[in-house]
Amino acid sequence: MGSIRETMKMKNKKGFTLVEVLVVIVIVGVLAGIAMPVYTSQVKRSYRVEALSQLTAIRSAMADFFTMNNKYTGADFGTPLSATAIGYENPATQATNTGQTAHFTYGISVGSATTYTITATGVAVSPLATTDTVIIKETGAITGTLT
Repeated sequence: MGSIRETMKMKNKKGFTLVEVLVVIVIVGVLAGIAMPVYTSQVKRSYRVEALSQLTAIRSAMADFFTMNNKYTGADFGTPLSATAIGYENPATQATNTGQTAHFTYGISVGSATTYTITATGVAVSPLATTDTVIIKETGAITGTLT
């Protein structure tokens, strides 16, 4: 009779078994393993869009500079109203001044009077690395490692 009572007590117990808990942990682990790379990829894509937006605005300012000076030589972010300023504040400085996180540093490299390259280089903000770049040339050609 004692064994029937023990069997009845076991049937009335509520909760999860160790096997059930382990199965749930494995399933959550697999889903996280799939989701994290996809999430990281999407974040990088959004950062690339951010960089392209800023590079396009800088490119427009460079076109204005060329219209005024008939050359790109000497163009830089400069200080406002300086002879070499392109009339566009460096986006990394802009972000810092407004309390936002700068995801890129931006640089202008003038090759000649008619050529230039603008580079956005990732800063060490996850998931970006300092080797992640987006580059735009005066022709509008876009290259870089962040594609």
